[in-house]
Amino acid sequence: MAVGASAVAGWGNFLVAGFVGILAGRAAVKTIFDLNTGKAAGIAIGIWVGAGAFLGTVLAALFARVMGVSVALGATLLLALVSLVLALFAAAVAARESVKLPEDEA
Repeated sequence: MAVGASAVAGWGNFLVAGFVGILAGRAAVKTIFDLNTGKAAGIAIGIWVGAGAFLGTVLAALFARVMGVSVALGATLLLALVSLVLALFAAAVAARESVKLPEDEA
């Protein structure tokens, strides 16, 4: 039961972390015209979004544990780490693909 609850929370976190990572990556490069700078901005924002996803998952699991709910902390940490990597990847790819090159504007 505890692993099932962690898995459901983890899947929800995957969806949110990936979606927010894509949106943040696109927003980070609105005024950038270089692919390498865009990728660096995407990685930076991906780390930020991923850290938020990781901390949110861990804190929610600890809060649930304090409230008396049985939560598998190992599975929760693993799913939180995967969410961090997913957000990092999603933001980096979205940022790199959303960069407006100067030759595209002409």
